[in-house]
Amino acid sequence: MDAILEKHEVIKSYIGTNNIGLRLQAVDGDIMSGTLDKLTTLNIPVLPVHDSIIFRVKDKELAIQTMAESFKEITGFDAQIKWPYLGSPVYFFRCKNMKYCTSQHGTRDQLVGYL
Repeated sequence: MDAILEKHEVIKSYIGTNNIGLRLQAVDGDIMSGTLDKLTTLNIPVLPVHDSIIFRVKDKELAIQTMAESFKEITGFDAQIKWPYLGSPVYFFRCKNMKYCTSQHGTRDQLVGYL
């Protein structure tokens, strides 16, 4: 335990704090809720995935800016948002029957980002 506390000096006073996990989950939820509310108000299609969002690549800058603003509003700190997250953007191929499929069955017209 001493090695863990030494490694994480900045947050060691919080380790073992009553309900810290629940409080941090609530903060995360507030950030995501603010981000989704703002983007959907602007008619930007966005899907939540845990503490991330999926969006169109053409909306990348707005998505990053909006998430950073929500983070700052909730925490008071500037966000460190990395792009691309988990590698390259994700490509979805839309089939004629409106279901997602492989490249052999459709066109690559649905490029989305993951943040």
